Amino acid sequence: MERVTEWKPGRVLAFTVLSQPPAMEEMSPYRHLHTPHLTGYVVTGDTRYMLSPLRNGGTKLTLQAQTVLRIDPIAYWEPIARLAFHLNVRRVLESAKMQVEGLRIE
Repeated sequence: MERVTEWKPGRVLAFTVLSQPPAMEEMSPYRHLHTPHLTGYVVTGDTRYMLSPLRNGGTKLTLQAQTVLRIDPIAYWEPIARLAFHLNVRRVLESAKMQVEGLRIE
């Protein structure tokens, strides 16, 4: 669940994440498992989407997300987590790009 903290139509959408989705679902015949070993290790906080006009008439979309990693040994997990976060941000931006370009009227 998120709470919007800033909204400027056509410019900024910012929100803070109030509750985290499950990190993953374990393969199990049981529908709802409480997995404390997967809770709280990756926490997403404030997130911001910003639209900036470009000189060529296009628009630049920037995504900033605060993510906290709480897992040891941090020296081992941080590079892997940074890569995962980077790939996720890229996936989100590529998805937004495809949706917008699909809606473009020439």
